[in-house]
Amino acid sequence: MISVGDTTISIIIDGKQRIFDIGKIFDINENDLTKEFTSQATIYAYFATALAQADYDASVTSMVTEQTGADADQFYRADLNKAGTKYTEGVIKSMVQQDEEYSGAVQAELTAKYNARVLKAIVSAMEMRAQMLISVGSHIRHELDMTGMNIRERQFNKTVDDVKDTIRSRKSKGEV
Repeated sequence: MISVGDTTISIIIDGKQRIFDIGKIFDINENDLTKEFTSQATIYAYFATALAQADYDASVTSMVTEQTGADADQFYRADLNKAGTKYTEGVIKSMVQQDEEYSGAVQAELTAKYNARVLKAIVSAMEMRAQMLISVGSHIRHELDMTGMNIRERQFNKTVDDVKDTIRSRKSKGEV
């Protein structure tokens, strides 16, 4: 069961409720990418498992809706036949659609399908987040490499300047 609030999503699996802040799920802390990479798999697995459960629930509720509709159809046909009332398929269909039990089954099916769609969107977003983590990590490594190159270049230039200064100093003292 899923309920979506303004910024949260509540998921109940096996009677255990977990509430997630949707914004925080997708935040990336660039200062601790190791934690982000390790938590990504866990969070993704949780939502993928919840999605599998939601897909299963949607399939089950769909079967229940069909069975409830068939039972209602059979009941109304038998009831009208017993009363000797002539009916059309449209009349039976209308009676089934107005049946409270069938309406409840349809509502449960719609809810189950909605839950699966929400989780499918989150799982898809988690896949995008994984790609973003890879890109951010690559970008940061590239920046560090560039920074490292600049530092090494500055150190090299300073060493060259120091050698030149030493040579000039020795020349002026007549040591060379």
